Amino acid sequence: MSGPANSLDDTQRFALKTLKEKLGEGYEGHRIERDGTPVATVAAGFIVEALTLLRDDPEISYRVLTDLTSVDYGAGKREPRYVVVYNLLSRKYVSRLRLEVGVAEGEESVPTVTGVHAVADWLEREVFDLMGIRFEGHPDLRRIQLPEDYDGHPLRKEFPVRGGYRQVRRPEEPLPTHGHRFRTR
Repeated sequence: MSGPANSLDDTQRFALKTLKEKLGEGYEGHRIERDGTPVATVAAGFIVEALTLLRDDPEISYRVLTDLTSVDYGAGKREPRYVVVYNLLSRKYVSRLRLEVGVAEGEESVPTVTGVHAVADWLEREVFDLMGIRFEGHPDLRRIQLPEDYDGHPLRKEFPVRGGYRQVRRPEEPLPTHGHRFRTR
């Protein structure tokens, strides 16, 4: 092999091999990004097992979840439409790995990984808030940036660029008694 595949370090090679062996049908393959980052695709039902395996195996030690995010490719552009992305770091071996889970349109949910990586709590809430993907079993799945009654998920491709959704404003409690509207001459 030549090119980016040769740029994999021993930890990345071993991690991909281990995922393929241990997950069986839950391992859907891998690719190497142009920057040399390996990206393994895992079925949604196997994500907790995959992250636990990568964290607990002493020869791999991907113990840090650096980021959890998602991508919307748009309706009809690709199947699955959504992808949840888990970026991992092995400080012990100074190595990075990315896992992806495909999420079909109409079935926007994956299992939570808060039991494996505590930091996933807030990251999953952000993905839920902005993309609308539910994390089954999450201890406190609610919006984190937008009001609870906000209509829509702004990172989805169908979200209108110019308006279309009403800005929700809550009345201030108590009503303000200062400011430019209340100044007298």
